[in-house]
Amino acid sequence: MADNKVDITLLNYYKDLYSGHKIIYVRFLDTDFVFRTLTRKEYKYILKSCASQMDIEDAICNTCCVYPEDYEFETSGFAGLNEYIADVIETTSGLKNIQD
Repeated sequence: MADNKVDITLLNYYKDLYSGHKIIYVRFLDTDFVFRTLTRKEYKYILKSCASQMDIEDAICNTCCVYPEDYEFETSGFAGLNEYIADVIETTSGLKNIQD
């Protein structure tokens, strides 16, 4: 994956690996990302342990990113990426507007 591209074989691998989760593929400024959905338990933990909305978005992205591995969203350099992806993950996971 030196060219940072995702193909159907890799997506199918993640679908099998994270069975029970939806797999979310996002292409952002010529960079491919693959995320899995977030569980309610993970989401509640993130909400309780993060101080700001930006920290919540970073934590959601870091928790759910499966490709590229070990990508650090706190220092991504892509303006708006964390906010956009976190919203997609929350919506796809069915977690929008959940309260403690």
